[in-house]
Amino acid sequence: SKATVSVLYWTMGYGLQWNAWVSFCGSLACQFAAGNMYLFSTYSAELKEVLFKGDENGQSKLQTIALIGNIFAFMPVAGVWYDSKWGGVTSTILIGVLLTFSGYFMLYLVLALEWDCGLYLACLFAGLWGHGAGYYDAAALTCGVKNLPHHRGLIVGMQKAFLGLAGAVITRSGVAFFNNAKDKYLLFISIICSVPAIVATVFLCETTPVPDTDKGARKKLITSFGILGFLAIVILIASLVQAVSGDGEDDTTVEYIAFGIGMLCIASLMVLLSWKTGPYRISKKSTTYMEKSMGTIKDAEANENPLHDEATKLVTPDEEQEEGIPPTEALKTIDFWLLFIVLGVGTGGGLTIINNASQMVTAKGKDDQEIDISVSLLYVFNSMGRIFLALFSDKMEAVGITRLTVLSSTVFVHGLSHAVLMLPSGDAAYPGFCLAGMSYGGMQAVFPAVVSDLFGIRYFASNYMWMMFAPSLGSLGFSTLLASGVYEKYQSPPSENGDIECHGDACFFVTHLVVGLCCVLAACIGMYLNYRTSRSEVEQRQRNRKSARLSAANIHAFGND
Repeated sequence: SKATVSVLYWTMGYGLQWNAWVSFCGSLACQFAAGNMYLFSTYSAELKEVLFKGDENGQSKLQTIALIGNIFAFMPVAGVWYDSKWGGVTSTILIGVLLTFSGYFMLYLVLALEWDCGLYLACLFAGLWGHGAGYYDAAALTCGVKNLPHHRGLIVGMQKAFLGLAGAVITRSGVAFFNNAKDKYLLFISIICSVPAIVATVFLCETTPVPDTDKGARKKLITSFGILGFLAIVILIASLVQAVSGDGEDDTTVEYIAFGIGMLCIASLMVLLSWKTGPYRISKKSTTYMEKSMGTIKDAEANENPLHDEATKLVTPDEEQEEGIPPTEALKTIDFWLLFIVLGVGTGGGLTIINNASQMVTAKGKDDQEIDISVSLLYVFNSMGRIFLALFSDKMEAVGITRLTVLSSTVFVHGLSHAVLMLPSGDAAYPGFCLAGMSYGGMQAVFPAVVSDLFGIRYFASNYMWMMFAPSLGSLGFSTLLASGVYEKYQSPPSENGDIECHGDACFFVTHLVVGLCCVLAACIGMYLNYRTSRSEVEQRQRNRKSARLSAANIHAFGND
C-alpha cells in the first residue's frame, strides 16, 4: 500500500510522501527549530556571569563562544551530508535534533548548577547547537527550492522570515513562561527546538515540483507573507509593552496574549499552505530510487526511436531547473568567491551587531529597559526585513532587476546602519538597530536564491552551505577580533561586584567605521559580479539558441532522408 511504501521510505531517509505544499509546511516547522541560532544574546549575560565574572577578557571569551556557534552553524558539512548517498531529509534533520538538544541541555546545566565548565567546554556546547541548526536549515531550504523552483525567491524569503520570527517567538515565550529564569529558559529551548524538527520529518520530503502554470501558488505565498507580517507586528507590540512597563504581572498577561495570537497565526499559516493542495504525489527522490532499482519503460522506447536522443537535447524548463554546478566546480570559479566576499562582509557586520547588541546600548548610556527595547527592535525588524526583501526581490526579478542587485544594495544599506550607530546620540541606537535588523534580515532572505540563480538547483544544498561559511569568517573578523579588541581597550576597570563594562562612543566607533566602509566596498563588488554574470547569461543564451536551431535543423534533415 502507499502508506507502507511511505513508512519504508521514511525509515530509509527519504521522508514520507506528500505534495510540495504539505512538504513546505514541514520545512517551516524545521526552520522554527532552526531559530535557536539567533538566541545567544538573550542568555549571554548570564553565561558571562557564571563563566567569566571578574575576568577582564570576559567579553572576548564570550564572543569566542558566539563565534564557535556561528562557525558550526554555517559549516558546509550539513549540505554535503544531505547531497551524499547516505543523506536525505530524515537523517539530516535527526542529526540536527541530536546536536541541538545536546548543546542546549548542557548549557542549561551550566546555568542551573552554576557550573564553571571553562571556555573550551562552553565553546563545544555552542558548537553543538550551532551545527544542529545548520542541518535544519539545509534540509528545509533544499526541499523548498527543489519542490517550488519557479517561486524559489518567495520560498526562501518565507523560510528565512519564519526562522527570524521563530527566534522572537521563543524569546517572548521565555519571558511569558519563565519570567527570565535563564536556566529553565535554556531547557525550554532544548525542547522547543527539537520537537518541531522531529515532527517535520513526517512531512518534509522532495516532491514533484509545482509547475509554473500553477497560478494560485504565488497568491497563496503572498497571503502567507501577510500572516507573517501580522505576527511580526504582534511580537513588536508585545516587546515594546513589556520593555516600557517594566517587570510586573501586566507584562506577563501581554506575553500570554501575544503567545496565543502567535500560535493562531502559525496554525493559520499551516492550514492556508496545505489546504486544497492537490493529489498524492510520489517524492521525486523516491521515484529516482525506484527507477534505478526497477528500470523504466523510457529506456526501451528510446531504443526503438532513432530521433529520441536528438529530441531530448531540447530540455524543458523543469529539466533545466535540475541542472547545476557541483561544489567542486563552483569553488573554482571567481563568481563564487566574489559572492562569498559580499555575503561575508554584509552578514559579518550584522552578526557583529547581534552578538554585541546589549553592550552597544549600554555603551550609549542606556539602562536595561532601553536595552530590551533596542534588542526587540533589532529582532523584529530582522524578521520584517526578511519578509519585505523577499517580496521586493521577487518583484524586481519580474521586471528584470536581478536578486544580486537587490542583495548588493542591501549590503550598502547595512553599511548606512553602522554610520547611524556611530552618531554620539544615545537615541541613535533605535533607528540604527531598525536599519541594521532590516538589512541583515534582507540579506538572509535574498542570498540563498542568488546561490541557486548562479549555480543551479541540483547541488543547491552543498553550494548553499559552502557559501554559508562566509558569515562565520565575517563574524570572526568583525565581531570577535575587531569589536572585542576595541571594546576591551576602552572598558572600565572592574567594579566592586566584579562587573566590567565600557561606556562612551569610543567603545564601538572604530568597529562601526570599519564595517561601514567594508560594506560599501562589498556592495561595489556585488554590482560588478552582477554585471559579470549578466553578460555571461546573455552569451550563454545566444549559444543555446544557436545549438537549438542546429539540433532542430539536423532532426528535420534526418526526417526528410
